[in-house]
Amino acid sequence: PIITSSAFTAYCEPGNTNPGDQVQFEWYLNDVLIVGQNQSQAQLTAPATQSQAVLKCRISLNGKSAEDTLHLQVVSHILTPPVVAGIQSVSKYTVISGTNTFTAQVTPTAGEILTYDWIASAGVLTQATGNPVNWQAPALPGVSTITLKVTNQDMLSTTFTSDALAKDTSLAIQTPLIYYPFDWDTKNAVADRFHATFSGASKTEDSRGLASLAYRFTSGSNIISTENNADLNFGNAISLSCWVKCEQLGSERFIISHGSYQQRYKLSITPEGKLRWTIKTDAGIADLDGSAPISLNQYYHVTVLYTGYSMELYVDGVLDSFKAFSGVLQPSTKPITIGRMDNVETLYALLGSIDEVKLWDKEIPVKQIEMLKNQWNTSQGIVEDNLITGIYPNPATDLIYVGLAKSFNVSHISLIAMDGRDAKDLKQNIQGSVIAIEIPEVARGFYLIRIILKDGSIVNRKIVIR
Repeated sequence: PIITSSAFTAYCEPGNTNPGDQVQFEWYLNDVLIVGQNQSQAQLTAPATQSQAVLKCRISLNGKSAEDTLHLQVVSHILTPPVVAGIQSVSKYTVISGTNTFTAQVTPTAGEILTYDWIASAGVLTQATGNPVNWQAPALPGVSTITLKVTNQDMLSTTFTSDALAKDTSLAIQTPLIYYPFDWDTKNAVADRFHATFSGASKTEDSRGLASLAYRFTSGSNIISTENNADLNFGNAISLSCWVKCEQLGSERFIISHGSYQQRYKLSITPEGKLRWTIKTDAGIADLDGSAPISLNQYYHVTVLYTGYSMELYVDGVLDSFKAFSGVLQPSTKPITIGRMDNVETLYALLGSIDEVKLWDKEIPVKQIEMLKNQWNTSQGIVEDNLITGIYPNPATDLIYVGLAKSFNVSHISLIAMDGRDAKDLKQNIQGSVIAIEIPEVARGFYLIRIILKDGSIVNRKIVIR
């Protein structure tokens, strides 16, 4: 069918002529010659009223002719179902027993009259028709399905479904089972167990730009791993967070894994650049992808949850995507690996940086997720003018003294090269407010002395070693 008074193009091609033949074309509409149309393509206008029209093309060559016809149904409009682009919600999640508003994303065509019918698998819709509608979430957390049916005046309809997440925002703040700040080692900062070991990864700047407070992975031989343990194979829920920066795509890049999708879970980046959270339970394996690709060479704070009723992915503290999923998390026989799929497979390794890794054996609340990107093991403040009274000799050769304004409890001292490498086995002697630091055998040049105090303050000072 074609619409009344609309422009359209008709084509007619002979099948048994030779290149160079001077073929003549004539076009007729309802046996009336259409003036000015004498090519194989005709630019035509449909009749102004609804009708059954006959379009004819006659071709002539060397005194011989042939013709063919096309029957046209001319209508005032073409019957098509409504086009539904999606369902938009005011909030990305709904507090249990709270309300949210859903709007059908539909752009009606000219003259189209639409009706809207809604159904919710759980919770209560305050009205079942119209656009938008309000929905009251169930009293318990979970994932519900909102179904929308849009019908036009021709009784053609389109159905669209969308999930709605209900969250219990009253949950208490939770202490992680594992916390790797990566400030100066790979130890667990919250308990004297589950300490990690690293191989090949190098220190690099964190998302704040502070040197040597994160780890960088540059090849498949780089890995940070935590020995497997029965207490790390909990089954009901999991929460996981970290800072991550990816430098190169090309294949799937593993951020954190515990037996990967084959055994338990993984957080990775797809070849297209989307974050992917994968869980294996006794109900099967499920992937949850981020809504859009991440940018290379940029830090993101990522938090992922498996709650027993949902998989959730948060970027920089904001809910990005979720889906319904259930079951008991399956156990793994492999260690937890950071930057790699596991302790054997070197393909799919992350090329980038990771920092501030935290793991919980339970669901953490939304309010805690929102705060994680601003929580650090050491503060960002550098207040050397108030804390350091002098540093000498500078340039130095084998020994350097740092004078402090008063006696402080020092947590860690490091000597950092300009490329981010941290000198190992740094020996120091603290006597009152003076710190004597033995300079190891290193190349001459500029270095940064970093002193981290017990209160979280960081003191930096540049020195020259000759």
